[in-house]
This record gives sequence, structure tokens and C-alpha cells, in this order.
Amino acid sequence: MCDMKNFGILASLPAAVQDLPPDMMDPGLDAPGVISGVPAALFWSAAVVAVAFAIGAVWVFRHMRRRMAAPDPEAQAQAPKGRAVEQQGAPAAPGPEVPPAGPVGAPDAGPSRVPEVATGPEAVLPPVVARGRARVLVAEDIASNFMLFETVLRDTYDVLHAWNGREAVDLFREQRPDVVLMDINMPVLDGYGATREIRMLSASVPIIAVTAYVYAEDKRRILESGFNAYISKPVTPQALRRQVAEALG
Repeated sequence: MCDMKNFGILASLPAAVQDLPPDMMDPGLDAPGVISGVPAALFWSAAVVAVAFAIGAVWVFRHMRRRMAAPDPEAQAQAPKGRAVEQQGAPAAPGPEVPPAGPVGAPDAGPSRVPEVATGPEAVLPPVVARGRARVLVAEDIASNFMLFETVLRDTYDVLHAWNGREAVDLFREQRPDVVLMDINMPVLDGYGATREIRMLSASVPIIAVTAYVYAEDKRRILESGFNAYISKPVTPQALRRQVAEALG
């Protein structure tokens, strides 16, 4: 790059030319546009220096343009901080409006209360719902026997079916039948066990035992186990209707 030293060299060129011998002068430099009496070597040296100066000036100009076009590092370092401050200072966006809990001026309802759960015998079974026809629960594990009961009773009553004693207890708790026809020999829970659990839920519902054993000892055990009556197998339609009608009174 050209500096002030180059300008000093150019300024001292006329004095140096005066000290050169005459034979070093180039007589061909008298052409138009060329200073007369200047040696050729000195002329071309000055030309080279001028070209170098021009190149240096172009380089400086381009370098300054790049410096001006490049972003300031300090500004880049401070830019995120400035944005963060702006975000912190920006007002929060309004949220959705919350509707009032009640009409203006309404009395305070106070803390919410948990509904009280009833305890005691009335809490064991659901409330009685008025219905048009009586409901008969048949606990029978043999399909053909249940088909007989359903065929005889379905025109007059709503018939429910349990395949064993455990299902009979669950259905009684859920459906509140008006009368129960209970087979004695059933899987999972027999008729005696199912009747014992039903009596813990209701002491008044009629329960009729259905059994093939009709000996005196069997009759005594049935009546002592919470049953209201019994009907022996094979069951006839007439006897079945009579027993259910008497149980419902």
C-alpha cells in the first residue's frame, strides 16, 4: 500500500535528474505528452509508482466499503438484550374473560357441601320405583327349567334370570324383585346361601324354594332357612302360578 514515503520519493525526482550524466538522457522522450530531458528508467519508475498508488487507493476504498457494510459486533451483542428488555416491558396480553359465578348481588352460597350418604338399612337397596307389573326373579342353573318358568309367568310378570346364587343376590340388590323363585342346588352359591344373603337385604320379600327333595326333613330345613314356601319338581304351570300369586298376596 502507498504511504507518505512514496510522495517523498516523487518530490525528490527533479533534483536527482539534474545530477545524471547527459548520456543517460533519452533523446526519444521529446514526444508530445512526455517531459523533455527525463531518463526513460526514471519515467517508467514513476509510472509504476503511480499504478501502485492507484491499486492501493482502490484496495483502501474497497476495504472501507466492506467495513461500512459489515454489522457492528457490539450492536449484535446488545441487540438480544434490547429485545429481551422490550419483551419484559411489553404489557401482558389480556386473557379470556371469566364469567361471574352468579348474578350480581346474589348471596354467597358458601363452601360447596358434599351430599350426605345415607347409612343404615335404607342405604342397602335403591329406592323403590313405581312400576306396573310385579317382578319375579328366577334363580335356576338349568336352561330348560328356566324356559318353563318364563313361559308360564311372562304374560303376567316381568321375569329376571340368575344362573347361580351369586347372580341372584346381585340381581336382587340391583332390581328389587317382588318375589324370588330360588333353586336349591346351584353352582357358585347354592339356594340356602343366596337366601341367607338376600335376607340381610330384605326381611319381607317372599322367597319360594324350588327343589326335588320333598321329605319332611327337607321341608323343615327350607322353612328354617328363610324361605316363605317351597314348590317341588317337576313344576306344573298351575302350581307355579298359584305359589307366585299367594306370595304376592
